[in-house]
Amino acid sequence: MEAVGYNDDFEAYTLCECISAAFSVVGVAPMVLINVLDPAKHKADISEKTMQVNDGVAVLDEVGVLLEGLTIKADATPLEAGKGLHDHMEQRRHPEHRTAQRRSR
Repeated sequence: MEAVGYNDDFEAYTLCECISAAFSVVGVAPMVLINVLDPAKHKADISEKTMQVNDGVAVLDEVGVLLEGLTIKADATPLEAGKGLHDHMEQRRHPEHRTAQRRSR
């Protein structure tokens, strides 16, 4: 159930109640689930947080965060989508790579 983003808060995550009933109560599979989330309507701002990064991984302890609207920063610099903190740190350690990449674009 974790693979589909399961959450016990059935009021906020109504599909999870169906998942729970099908897998845990009745034992029925497979299931077809249609998510009706509308990111334009179903959103709220969260405050900026400073997080510890261990082995390139940071865990945000917030439920329901959509990656589409998430901004990750290293220091005050927003990181580019699809590039990780490792790429940012390599550019800081080796500024000549940053210059070469700018010229090649």
